[in-house]
Amino acid sequence: MDVPTSPGDATLKYVLSAYEETVRSVPHYSIGDEESLAENLAAELGEDIVTSLATNRVLTPAVQQAIVDRSQQAIDVRAELIEVLTEEMDRLANYQTKLTKIETQQDNLCAHFGSVQTRRREAAFDIWCAFQDLETKLDRIAEQRQRDLHSPPVAEPPSEETSDEQIEFCEYLYSDSDTPQYPVLSAIGELGEAIQTDKEQIRPYLG
Repeated sequence: MDVPTSPGDATLKYVLSAYEETVRSVPHYSIGDEESLAENLAAELGEDIVTSLATNRVLTPAVQQAIVDRSQQAIDVRAELIEVLTEEMDRLANYQTKLTKIETQQDNLCAHFGSVQTRRREAAFDIWCAFQDLETKLDRIAEQRQRDLHSPPVAEPPSEETSDEQIEFCEYLYSDSDTPQYPVLSAIGELGEAIQTDKEQIRPYLG
């Protein structure tokens, strides 16, 4: 079913026009050319409303109230999403600070070992232990991030495409971007591999 684009009911015509000028005209809200007004309305407010509008072609009091209620629900969901996105950005900044500090310590350890001219075995042992400490810190950061992911702040409501399944928070945020779906864990993994490589480079000096 398709929503009438030129309904005879003036009230319904006003509602559809307002919907086009607001929800479907938000600058950062990209809508594919293939998505019709009916499809977008169904995703935002529910298929039952679209069916009612297409069947009656007028805005009945019951549908009008349903649109008001669903619109308020959409506002509430977006307000909650803004809040949790802000929290996620704060967490990402915190993780970035911690990982940058570890990376700096890693670079300093490598530079220090490169500057050692005597007693390299003792220096290699100390730096090896320091690298292990960095790995322990990485493990703790990874565990904290895993706890974050196990208790996501919000999940995408089920849609026609996802049936009864809920989209994971990280999938909702990162699936359409060029970044990994789990950017913090990915960064931890890359840094851990770099530390392992540095440990292997000093291993010959331990024997």
